[in-house]
Amino acid sequence: MAENSHQLAAILFADVVGYTAMMQEDEHAAVEKINRFRHSLEAIAAELDGKIIQYYGDGSLLLFRSSTDAAEFAKLLQIDLNEEPVVVPVRIGIHMGDVLLQNGNVFGDVVNIASRIQALAPAGGIYISEMVFRNIANKTGLDSIFIKEQSLKNVKDPVRIYEVLTEFSKPIISSLP
Repeated sequence: MAENSHQLAAILFADVVGYTAMMQEDEHAAVEKINRFRHSLEAIAAELDGKIIQYYGDGSLLLFRSSTDAAEFAKLLQIDLNEEPVVVPVRIGIHMGDVLLQNGNVFGDVVNIASRIQALAPAGGIYISEMVFRNIANKTGLDSIFIKEQSLKNVKDPVRIYEVLTEFSKPIISSLP
């Protein structure tokens, strides 16, 4: 019998940027980067009680019990993956809400929205939904800025997107009068 349960969760997608092009250019270097990505991801997830739900090609899907843990994980992962000698360009998206857990998989709008947000982030970036932003707004070391409101494919309402700031952020600064 299938085991079904609903829970509130922060869903995080992390994706290696430009992996296909890397493979075409230098297969050995690309495999080294994906191995580094997975090693760092697993080590940091273990520290912050993140659950790796699945790897897909050059990316991964993780589940966290809180927005704070997910955002701290994302920041630590970006810092780690930007260290020489093997820098791995990664973009991250995080959304929070009710998910369905079934046989080790996770389902729901939260998953789709986190995936779409991740796809918008630049290399080195951590994009989060307004739900995540509200949960981490008063947390030290998790400063974020509003990026834009975006309509996402197959999502009814537009989503307000923020970026968690790191030393690698290249935020879009609007010109002030």
